[in-house]
Amino acid sequence: MIVADTHVIIWDALEPERLSPKAQKVIGEANERDGIIFCEISLWEIAMLMKKGRLSVDVNYQEFISLVSNSNNYRACA
Repeated sequence: MIVADTHVIIWDALEPERLSPKAQKVIGEANERDGIIFCEISLWEIAMLMKKGRLSVDVNYQEFISLVSNSNNYRACA
């Protein structure tokens, strides 16, 4: 199990080439095993980035979070 920071969640979803090969490998391995933990504050940070126009995606916030959550074996922690 690994813990992912907000930028890792975003890069993995939108720009995986920004992740190092080692990070990509670790994320892939965590997906196959016990998952990736992210803190709930990351959801707020993503919402704020979208609201401020610093993160642009073609779907609304709820859809983006749903797509991201379903793309990997993510587990939220408070």
